[in-house]
Amino acid sequence: MQNVTTLKTRGQETLNRLVEAGKQQPPEVQTWGVTAAGAVVGGLVLAAGAQGLLAIVAMLAAPPVALTIGVLGGGAAAWSFMQHRSPQGETDPEATASRASVDATPEIAHAEEANA
Repeated sequence: MQNVTTLKTRGQETLNRLVEAGKQQPPEVQTWGVTAAGAVVGGLVLAAGAQGLLAIVAMLAAPPVALTIGVLGGGAAAWSFMQHRSPQGETDPEATASRASVDATPEIAHAEEANA
């Protein structure tokens, strides 16, 4: 435990020395130093993010995972399609009766005109 504390203390002292040395530099050098440090950190973050993204894509490309996701997605898409499609062959008696009365109205009017 003492070794960890010693390492932590030494690391903080080194960091403090670097910060103090940076403060003594001219503003142009400070600007370039911060820019370089930002570029290094950005590159490391991007590399780590890309590796994480590639790991996720590689996992999704594995046949069992890909088939499972495909089956679930296809089933959900088919279910949604069947629930939202336009009714063509309705078996609901009320809907069929109302549609029949609407469809028969022009025929009744036509028949009344022919009889008159």
